[in-house]
Amino acid sequence: QAVNGAGWKYPIVSVGTITSDWDPQRMHPVLGYARPHWGTDIGGLPIGTELVAVAAGTVSYADCDSEGLCQVDYDTDDGWRIRYLHIITNSWTVKVGQKVTKGQPVAQVGSTGVGTGAHLHVETINLANLAKHGTGTMCALDATWQDACQNPKEVFNQHGVNLDTGEVRQIGGAGGGSSK
Repeated sequence: QAVNGAGWKYPIVSVGTITSDWDPQRMHPVLGYARPHWGTDIGGLPIGTELVAVAAGTVSYADCDSEGLCQVDYDTDDGWRIRYLHIITNSWTVKVGQKVTKGQPVAQVGSTGVGTGAHLHVETINLANLAKHGTGTMCALDATWQDACQNPKEVFNQHGVNLDTGEVRQIGGAGGGSSK
């Protein structure tokens, strides 16, 4: 079941396992060289597991690139771009410009692009800091982008979600408990 709370929502309808952390210097497991890994990978999920919007926002991308990596990006109303990568081709249920609500299904876990198997690669991009770099809509494969391409575990935690456990808590200690 999906987890709920007063902040953001866990991005998947069931809790997975962190298989690779955010790391500006990570050795890529397939390519064999160091390059930034701007996301947190959550695996242990069957292909087709539903992904949901963690907060209300607007879809900025839903497609596959020329190398077959499929993704959905949406900009939350509180200033973050959430990117879901490796989704199943054409599994997105949203389109560019569409408003999404917290908990709305947006795509399905897949294994498109270069990877080691089915998983969700989730990124949290600070839109204000991304704008300071002056180019692009995503983070470059350059470690100087850390101000924009922030650690998803930390950002989700600030919004009440523990990506390791799936626990969702009230923001600011306002009570109300958590669920998994």
